[in-house]
Amino acid sequence: MENVVAANLKIQKAYLYICPVICK
Repeated sequence: MENVVAANLKIQKAYLYICPVICK
C-alpha cells in the first residue's frame, strides 16, 4: 500500500509539472 501512495504522489507531482506545459 505504501508503494501505491508513493506512486500516486509521484504521478501527481509529474502531472502538476507537465500540465502547465501541455495546457499551455
